[in-house]
This record gives sequence, C-alpha cells and structure tokens, in this order.
Amino acid sequence: MTKNESKDQRINDILEAAVDIFVEKGYENTSMNEIAAHAGISKGGLYHHFTSKDMIILSASEKLSKPYEKIMSNAIQKDTSAESLRYFIHEYLKYWIEHKREYVFFLLLMSKTITHTGFTNEYESFTESNISLFEQFYIRGIKNGEFADHNSRASGVTLMSALDGIISYMLLDSKLHLEEIVSNFEVIFIHPFLKKVVS
Repeated sequence: MTKNESKDQRINDILEAAVDIFVEKGYENTSMNEIAAHAGISKGGLYHHFTSKDMIILSASEKLSKPYEKIMSNAIQKDTSAESLRYFIHEYLKYWIEHKREYVFFLLLMSKTITHTGFTNEYESFTESNISLFEQFYIRGIKNGEFADHNSRASGVTLMSALDGIISYMLLDSKLHLEEIVSNFEVIFIHPFLKKVVS
C-alpha cells in the first residue's frame, strides 16, 4: 500500500465511521472522540485530517454522492430524453431503497442545512443540479421533436420533488414496489409529453 493509498484509506475509514454514528445518534449528539474511536484512530489522528464535525459531514456528503453522480452521467448518455428520464428515475429510486443508511444520512444533512446557514450553499447546489438535469432532458426532447413543448422548468422541479418525496414511503411501506412506482412516474412525467406518432 502506498502512502497516498494509506491516507485515502484512513480518510475513508473516518467518513464511514462518522456516517455510522451520525445515523445512529444524530449529528448534534456525536462527538469527535466517538468518531475517532469508531474509526480506530487517535483523536489527534482525526484532527490531522478533519478539524470539525462540519468538515466531516460535508466530506461524507461528497463521498456518498459519487454513486449518484454516476447515475447522472449514465442517464445523460442515453439516446433519447425519455430513455434518460426513465433510466434516472429507476436507478435513483433503486439506489436509495438499497442504501437506507446513506439515505438517512442525507436526511440528517438536509435537516442540518435547514438550521445551519453555512450549509445552505451545499444543498442548493445539489437541488439545482438535479432540477437542471431534468430540465435539460425535457428541453432536449422538445428540441429534437420527441416531446411536445411545455414548461420544462416546472416539469424538472416537480419531478425532483416527487422523487425525493416517494423514497421515504417506499422504505416504510413494503407494498410500494420499485417497478410499479417507476411505471407510475413514467405515466406522469414522460408519457404526457411524448409527441404522438402519426402513421
């Protein structure tokens, strides 16, 4: 293991430990000492990499956003806007229902953002990137004749809100199945905008 790999592993261990404790005890009830102990390092070793809990939670957020960024990237590569939207909806919901711990962490981060103005820019950037992605899918569909003209911004905002709103219900209600939910989203957010093909 190289020096950089060793450092990267220590940072990863710290962030994983912090997420575990944040999810279990909440942000405010978690101490730097507990994070260090759970990560198996000294308090001095922890402070060598992170000077505060705020720094840790933001770094953990960045780390845990990587799978989401991959979903975004893959969605962009699809041939049509309908395929891009369908792929994103399916993979986004699938990821969160398979990663409950990470979802709870992001709920904690959102709660912290609401009460801590220093975090506002981070969450605003996240939400705007989501909404902008959907908006661009709709705009692309309109431009290439796939979608009828409509308010793409409104569609993007509403889709993002609906996606984030359904996740908690899916985690709490075993009768809400992924494929059925994805089909419902297609009926609302894709099918109405598809131009009818006249033969």
